Amino acid sequence: MGFPPQRFDCPMMVRARMFHSRVAVVETLGAWELSSWIEGVTSVDGVVEEAVAHQVAVGGCGHSTDTVQAAEVEFAEVYPALLTILGGAAAYGGAVSESLGRLRVWRLLSALAGSATVEDIDGFVARIRCLTWSDPCDEIWYLHLAVEDPVRRVSWVLDGQDFD
Repeated sequence: MGFPPQRFDCPMMVRARMFHSRVAVVETLGAWELSSWIEGVTSVDGVVEEAVAHQVAVGGCGHSTDTVQAAEVEFAEVYPALLTILGGAAAYGGAVSESLGRLRVWRLLSALAGSATVEDIDGFVARIRCLTWSDPCDEIWYLHLAVEDPVRRVSWVLDGQDFD
């Protein structure tokens, strides 16, 4: 289970570049609240392309590359993969719970939106920009997703890989 899917068209080139503005880890989300193979959520004060460029520059899955192929996606396109991955999917199996996936996605969205109300999260999902990218290390279990709130001009990156 990977996102973006193997044959997903990623027409945009993003060049690796360290971002020198505020970069932080979202402390309100512990690794146990995401997935066993997604270490955390990184926030960047900037647009989604800058967040991806920074993630690629710091090595992503443990390598360094100059550029990656990326594409803008709707949140609805990545939602099924988030349910599966945050629900416990991993390379060597384990119990996958769609209910746990929905709970973790809700917790993720409420942390990013800064609110747990339905209205605020609906508004957040309606306005966000999402970017995904292909990584040279991609095998079967991976997630590359950056989310931008254009109102607050903050982006977050979820990036991880579980090798089979």
